[in-house]
Amino acid sequence: MAPDSRLTELLLRWEELHAQGRDVSPESLCADCPELLPELKRRIRVLQSMNERLTLPQHADSQQLTEVCGPPPDFPSPPPGPVSANPHYAELKFLARGGLGEVFVARELELNREVVLKFIQLRHLQDAESRTRFQMEVEVTSHLEHPGVVPVHGFGQTADGRPFYVMRYIRGQTLQQAIDEYHRQVHLSASQRRLAMHKLLRHFCAACNTVAYAHNRGIVHCDIKPDNIMLGKFGETLVVDWGLALSVARDARARASGEPTLRPRSGSDLDSSGSGAGTPPYMSPEQTPGSAMPIGPPSDVYSLGATLYRLLTGRMAFQGESPREIWEKVSRGQFPRPRELNPEVPPPLEAICLKAMSLRPHDRYATALDLAADVEAWLADERVSAYDEPRSEQLVRWARRHRGGVLAMLAAVLLIMAVISGTAVLLGRMAASEHEARVAADHARSEGLRVAARFAARNVANEVDLRWRVLELAAADPELQTLLDGPPEELAVGSPRQKALQAWLDARFLEHLQATRATSWTLTDRRGIQLARTPLADTIGQNFAFRDYFHGRGRDLAPEEARGLEPLRDVHCSLVFRSQANQNLMVVFSVPVWRGKPSAPGSEVLAVLGMSVELARFGSLKTGLIRDQVAVLVDTRPDWIEGSPRRGIILQHPRLTSLRFRERTSDLSQLVLRLPPPRVEALLELREEALARQRTRSSLAWEEQLTSEEEPLAGSLVEDYVDPVGGEYQGRWRAAFEPVIVPGRDEKIGDTGWVVIVQQRNGTP
Repeated sequence: MAPDSRLTELLLRWEELHAQGRDVSPESLCADCPELLPELKRRIRVLQSMNERLTLPQHADSQQLTEVCGPPPDFPSPPPGPVSANPHYAELKFLARGGLGEVFVARELELNREVVLKFIQLRHLQDAESRTRFQMEVEVTSHLEHPGVVPVHGFGQTADGRPFYVMRYIRGQTLQQAIDEYHRQVHLSASQRRLAMHKLLRHFCAACNTVAYAHNRGIVHCDIKPDNIMLGKFGETLVVDWGLALSVARDARARASGEPTLRPRSGSDLDSSGSGAGTPPYMSPEQTPGSAMPIGPPSDVYSLGATLYRLLTGRMAFQGESPREIWEKVSRGQFPRPRELNPEVPPPLEAICLKAMSLRPHDRYATALDLAADVEAWLADERVSAYDEPRSEQLVRWARRHRGGVLAMLAAVLLIMAVISGTAVLLGRMAASEHEARVAADHARSEGLRVAARFAARNVANEVDLRWRVLELAAADPELQTLLDGPPEELAVGSPRQKALQAWLDARFLEHLQATRATSWTLTDRRGIQLARTPLADTIGQNFAFRDYFHGRGRDLAPEEARGLEPLRDVHCSLVFRSQANQNLMVVFSVPVWRGKPSAPGSEVLAVLGMSVELARFGSLKTGLIRDQVAVLVDTRPDWIEGSPRRGIILQHPRLTSLRFRERTSDLSQLVLRLPPPRVEALLELREEALARQRTRSSLAWEEQLTSEEEPLAGSLVEDYVDPVGGEYQGRWRAAFEPVIVPGRDEKIGDTGWVVIVQQRNGTP
C-alpha cells in the first residue's frame, strides 16, 4: 500500500476511535509501520486544530449551547483516573512444572473460584532472558483471543519479585493421556474403537484451527506436542504453553485473513532462530541444532503431523538414547511409516501424516487449516487430497455415500435371489428328497468357496505381474542403458555416473510408489555389485551376486559359489526372507536390464533391477470375500528362513498382521508358521494339476478357450481343514485351494509356487 493511502487509513481510524471516546495513541496505530509515526502525529495535530475552530467558544453560556446543540445528552461518565483491582489467591496446590514455569491451582477469594497461577521458576528469576521469555509468553497467551487458547485473567508479581499470571482452570486431561488411554483399550469392539478414534481426530482438528489462528496473527508456537493440548470435560480443545513462541513475518495468505499482526513488546531481543528449542521427538527439521532453514508456520505443521503420528500408532515417530540421536533422525526424516507399526491405520490418514511430516517445508501442508481440512474430509468420508485413492476404494466410498440406493439394489437382488431360492426349494421338494436339497445347497456353498479362492489367486497373480511389468518398463529406459553402458570403473561409488544412476532410481521409486507399494528398489551390475539403492543405504558398492534375486536359482548361495555366476535372464520372484527392520516376510521381484533387445545378436545383460515388497502389501488377497471367509497365502517352494530348506511357510494370515498378536509375541524373528508336510504334498500335486490344465488350455484355439468349462481341480476343496495358526482360528474349516499362476508368462516363471487358501467355518469349533 502507498504511504499516503496508509496515512489516510490510519488518520480515519484515529478519528473513528476518538469519536467513540477511546483514547488511542499514534504509537499503537503505527506499531507495524513506525516510519509513518512523525507524519501521522502532524496530521492529527492539524485535525485537532480544525475541530477546535469548529466548536463554540468556551465562554458561551448554557442557553446559547442549548439553542445551537440542543439539550446535552445523558452520557455516563467514567470514574476519574485509572481503575485497578487487587484479587487475592489462597490454597495454592502444585499442578505441573515445565522448562520455564511452574503451575499451581489456587482459589481467588473475591470471586470464590478456582484459577491457575503460573509462576516463573526461582532458578530462572535472575536470568534476564528467561524473564523476558516469560513476559512474552504472558503477552502472546493474553492477546490470542481464540476459544482454543486459555484466557488470561490477570498478571502480577509476588513479594519476592516472582512474576506470575492468572488463567482459567481447565478440568480435563491432555491429548497425550487420551491417546495412551485409547491404545490401552484393546478390548473395545471395532465400532467403539472407531468412535474413540474419531473423537481424538476431532480434538486434533480443533488444535490445528487454533494453531492456524496464531499463524495468521504472526505467532509460531514451536513446541506443539500431545502434552501441550488440553481436552476439557465438555469438548473443549486448548493449545497451552506458549513459552517458546516466536513472532514471525506474515505471508500474504495470513494478512488476507483480516486478523491484526500480534507484535509482543517483550521478546523482541530474543534469538528468533529457535534452533534446538522444543521437544526433540516432535521438532521439525528446521528446529534441530545446526539447521540453516528458517522457522515458520510449516514448523508447527510438522509438529502437528508428529502429534497425529502418535495418535495413530501410540508411539513417537523418533526414538533414541539421547536428544542428539533423535535430532539426527529428525534431520534425515528417518522414521517408520505409521502402517508399519499399526496395520490398522487407514491409508488416507497415513498419507496425511506423512505429508505433514515431509522433510522439506514446502512439501508439507501450506497451512494448519489445510491439514485439518484433510482430516475432516476423511472423517466425513470424503476424498483426501494427500492420498491417491485406488478405484476400488473410490467405489466402496461411493457405495457408503449412496447407501440408500445401494441398499435398495441389494434388497432387489436379495428379493430376486429369494424368489429363485424359493423356486429351487419348491422344485427340489417336488423332484427329490429333503436330503438332496441340503446336498445341493452344500454344493453351492463349496462352489462359492472355490470361486472366492480362484478370484483371490488371480488378484495376487495380477499384482505380481504388475510389479514385473513396472520393472520391465523401467529396465527398458534408454537413459538407464546409456548410464550402464561403459567401463565399470566409471560406476565407482561417488562417481558422476553412479550418482546419476542413484538419481534415476530415486525417481522411478517415487514414480511407481503408489502402484507397487515397494519397500526399496536396487540396481546391481552384471558382476553383482550394487550400484544404487533407494531408500539410500550403506550397501552400495557391496557384492550381492550370491543373492537369489540376482541369479534366480531359488536360494541364496555361499559367496564362493556365486563367483563368476551370470545374472538372471528373465523376470524372477525371489525366495522368501525376513525384513531386518520389522521382521516381516518379504520377496524381491527382479528383471534383467539388457543392452538392446534380448533376442538381438550380441545383446547381453548389463544389470539386474529389483524391488523388495512386504508380503503384507498384497491387499487384493481379501478382495471379494464375504464376512465369515478368511484368506491365507502359502509358499510351497523351499525357503531357508530356519537355516535349512523347508516348504509350506505361511506368508499372509489375518492373525500375523494383527498388532495385538505381534505385541504378545516376544521374538518376531522366531515366528515361523507352516502347513504340516502332508498338506504341503497335497498342494504340490495341486500345482502340477493346475499347470497341466494350463498347458492343455493354451493348446486350444481362442474360441475354444472361451467356451470350454473349467472343472474344479482334484483336491482343491477339503471339509476338515485345520488352521495351523490356532488361537481364534482353531477348529474345523471348509477350505478351497488355488495355485497362484501368472497368466501370459512362461510356465516356469508364471508358477509362483504360492497357493491361496480361502477357508470358511464348517460347523462348530
